[in-house]
Amino acid sequence: MKKVVFIKNAVVLTVTTLILRFAGVIFKVWLGRTVGSESIGLYQIILSVYALASAFATSGISTAVVSIVAKEIAVNNPFFAKKAVIKGVFYTILLSFCTFVLLFWGANFIALKFIGDTRAALALKIIAVGVVFVGLCSCFRGYFIARRKAGASSFSQIAEQTARILLSVFLITRFYNRGVTFTVAAMVVGDIGAEALSALILWICYKKDVKKLNPVKLGTKNNLNRQILNIALPITAGRYLSSSLRTVENAAVPRLLTLGALSSSASLSFFGAIKGMALPLLLFPSSFLGAVSLLLIPELSELKAKKQGKSISRAITLIFKITAVFGIIFGCIFWFCGQNLGILLYNDSSVGFCVKILAPLVPLMYLDSICDGLLKGLDCQKSTFYYSVFDSLLRLVLVFLFVPKYSVYGFIFIMYLSNILTTVLNAKKLLTVTKTKLNILKFVVWPLVVGLGVCSGINLILNKITPQNTIWVVLLIVFSVVFYFLILLATGFIKKDNLKNIIR
Repeated sequence: MKKVVFIKNAVVLTVTTLILRFAGVIFKVWLGRTVGSESIGLYQIILSVYALASAFATSGISTAVVSIVAKEIAVNNPFFAKKAVIKGVFYTILLSFCTFVLLFWGANFIALKFIGDTRAALALKIIAVGVVFVGLCSCFRGYFIARRKAGASSFSQIAEQTARILLSVFLITRFYNRGVTFTVAAMVVGDIGAEALSALILWICYKKDVKKLNPVKLGTKNNLNRQILNIALPITAGRYLSSSLRTVENAAVPRLLTLGALSSSASLSFFGAIKGMALPLLLFPSSFLGAVSLLLIPELSELKAKKQGKSISRAITLIFKITAVFGIIFGCIFWFCGQNLGILLYNDSSVGFCVKILAPLVPLMYLDSICDGLLKGLDCQKSTFYYSVFDSLLRLVLVFLFVPKYSVYGFIFIMYLSNILTTVLNAKKLLTVTKTKLNILKFVVWPLVVGLGVCSGINLILNKITPQNTIWVVLLIVFSVVFYFLILLATGFIKKDNLKNIIR
C-alpha cells in the first residue's frame, strides 16, 4: 500500500511540477518579449532580496515540520504532529512580522544604497507584505508532504501559478508603458497575490485533513520546540547567510559588469537573460527528480529512524544513476540546440548563448539539487549549511575579482566553479553518511558517450533534411531522448526494475 502511495504522490508531484515549469517558461517567454530583459534583470535582483527576506520564515521551519510530522505519525502520535504544525506557523508569523518591519521601512535605503537603483523601492515595499504568505505555504506544504498527500500541495501550486500569470499579465499590460518601476512592481504584486491565494487554499485543506488524524493528546512531550529549532536553525541560518551573500552578489554583478564594456542597461539585460530566462529553461526537465527528492525526505527520515541502512544505500545508488541519465541527455540537448531555443522562445540570441554555454552544468545542477534534498532527509542539514555558506562566500569574492576584468565570461566561470564545488561536497557527504560506494565513472562515461553520439548523429541528419527552425528543435529533442533511452535499455545500463527498486 505504501508503495502505491509513493508512486501516486510521485506522479502527482511530477505532473504538477511539469505543468508549473512549463507554464513558468511560457510566462517568462511572454515577459521577455513584453517587458524586456532589463526589467527582468531588476526583477531578479528584487527576487533575491525576497528570498533573503523569506529565508527566516520558510526554509528551516518547513523542513522541521516535514521531519517531525512524519516521525510523530509513524509512532502514532497525531496530537504532537498537529502541535508541530501549529508551532511552525507561530514561528513563521513571528519572524515574518519582524522581516516585514525591516524590509518595508528600509525599502528606500536598500534600493538606493544596496541595489543602486531607486526604481526598486516600490517593489521592495510590496514584497514585504508577501513574506508571511510564503512562510505559511511552506509550513502547510511540509505537513502534506509528511502525510504523503501530494494532492493539496499540487492543487495549491497550480492555483498559485495560474493566479500569478493571470494577475501579472493583467497588471503588466496596464503599467509597463509607465516605465520599469511600475512594470517590476506589477510583477511583484502578481507574486504576492498568488502566494496569498495558495496560503488560503492550503490552510483550508489542512483544517479538513488534520481532523482525520483524530489528534487526541496521549502523554506529554515537551521537546517539540527543541526539535523544531534543532532542525530549523541550521537550515535557516545556512539559507539566510547564503541568501544574504547571494543577494549581495546579485546586486553587485550588474554594477561590476558596467566597469567593463557593458552599459548599465546592457548589464541588467545580461543578468536577466541568464538568471530569469536561461536557468529556468535549463532546470525545466528536472521535474521528476525534484518530485522524487521532495518525497524521499520523510521516507529517508523514517528509514533512518528504523536503522534500515541497506535500504537507504540501495535507494541512493539508483537515484544517482537516474539523475546522471537524466542530466546528461538534457545537457547534451541544450548544448546542441540551446542557441536555437533562445532565439525561438525569447527572440534573443543572448539567452541562447547563455543556454548553450551553461548546458554542460545541467547534470551537476540536477545532482546537486537532489543531494541537497536527500541530505536534509537524513538529518544532515548542518553539512548543507556549511557547504552553502562556503560556496556563497567564495562566489562573492570571485565576483569582485573576475567580473570587472573578464565581464560576462568571468561570471560564467564562477557559475561553473560554484556548481562543481557544491555538487562534489554534497555528493561526497551523502555517500559517506549512507555508506554507499559508487563507481562514478561508470555512471557517467557510458551515458555521456551515448548522449553525445545520439545528439551528434541526429543533428547531422536533421541539418541535411530541414532548416534549423521550430520543427528542427522539436525533432532533435524527441529523437535524442527516445534513441538515448532505447540504447541504454538495450545495453542493460538501465533496467526495468530500477524504479521498482527505488520505491522499495
